[in-house]
Amino acid sequence: MKICVLDMGAIGDRVGCAVAQTPKQRCAVTRKLGAVREIGQHLGLARLMAQIRGLL
Repeated sequence: MKICVLDMGAIGDRVGCAVAQTPKQRCAVTRKLGAVREIGQHLGLARLMAQIRGLL
């Protein structure tokens, strides 16, 4: 999970949306927010990765 958070931070830096939190801090925030949903459905990892590849 830490690698994924670091990768997302690197993407954020590239698109001008820097994340100033450590992976541990970011995961804590994510736990507080709960499950990510898109139009009432869970957002799957494959779908998320497809979106990330579109940014690169």
